Amino acid sequence: MKYTQDQMKNLVEKFVAAVKSGTDWNEYPLALRQSVEGLLEPDKIEMLTNSVNEKKQSDVARLTSLSVSWFDCGLIENTENTVVRERIKVFRTQRPRLEWSQYNEKNKRINRSMGHLPAKETEDAFSQFENIFGAYEDFDRSTKTDYSVEVCDGSQWELRLRYSVNPEIVIRGTIELPPYGEQIKDVFHRLIERADSWEGCPRIFGI
Repeated sequence: MKYTQDQMKNLVEKFVAAVKSGTDWNEYPLALRQSVEGLLEPDKIEMLTNSVNEKKQSDVARLTSLSVSWFDCGLIENTENTVVRERIKVFRTQRPRLEWSQYNEKNKRINRSMGHLPAKETEDAFSQFENIFGAYEDFDRSTKTDYSVEVCDGSQWELRLRYSVNPEIVIRGTIELPPYGEQIKDVFHRLIERADSWEGCPRIFGI
């Protein structure tokens, strides 16, 4: 069957629309599929499908970094070397890295370490984080983000999730960890073991 240029364009547009919508191409009527497949070479169909899938993946707001900080609120005598704030952060970049810093009450950094991470271990870690929190657009807005209780002595912690679309989710608490706290600690400890040139022993969540 011969098609006019406009008919050919319309058929291809239907094919691309099907792929973009996530509809299985095999669910479309056989006559339509045969017509498009007769117009396009198999490798062209595969190329279009892959291109759209890659665009879909790039549009997803991926988790790009996660940090855990804690702040000492205790009534202790502070010295220049007394740690009152600490932060550890992992970055999901082309060259993944782990950073850790400790500060005194004057906000002066007194300890620091940074190490690069193997790509596979980093992806495994972020897969676990995403299993807990999901993608930004899927983050359950009913999820508890404040675990704070009134205390006069103790510590506070803060968890920050940064996504590729820039929004940041902040979860805070005092004393008690969130339900997934131990899991996050375990993931960070595994990353520390794999980071190169690492020195120091972070107190994740202040524990």
